[in-house]
Amino acid sequence: MYSIKYDKRAVKQIKRLPLSERKRITDKIHQLGADILPSQLNVKKFTKTKKSFRLKIGKIRVIYQVDKDMKLILIKKVGHRGDIYKR
Repeated sequence: MYSIKYDKRAVKQIKRLPLSERKRITDKIHQLGADILPSQLNVKKFTKTKKSFRLKIGKIRVIYQVDKDMKLILIKKVGHRGDIYKR
């Protein structure tokens, strides 16, 4: 079981979303705690970084990193697919 921690930016981004989407996203994020690569969720590993992943929930993307040694998932960004990959 992995613990889940949110970056400050991710918390702000989640709060900006409508309540219905917020609930759906937090439910999916909590599923990650049980399995970092669940087969029932749409998860892809980024090729350039070893620890970063993308979770797709409709048009919303969740970018997160995994620290296997500390059993920690760090949620970095949450947002619309058109905005999330901009720096």
